[in-house]
Amino acid sequence: MSHAGGGSRHEHDPYLTEEGERQAASWRAVAPGWGAEALLCSPLRRCIRTALLAFDAAGPPIELTPSLR
Repeated sequence: MSHAGGGSRHEHDPYLTEEGERQAASWRAVAPGWGAEALLCSPLRRCIRTALLAFDAAGPPIELTPSLR
């Protein structure tokens, strides 16, 4: 499933599409039940945005991990 939008297919770091934003926000209702202690996240903006939408401020810390890029 791809939530990247805007620009060409070769864009280096696209934003989430509106649909991606909606889907990531919908995960907030279930994400706390996953029991995550930390989130390893790609430094790409769409990945960071997904993590921020899925988990609120009380959620696990988000660790940017360049190797996930």
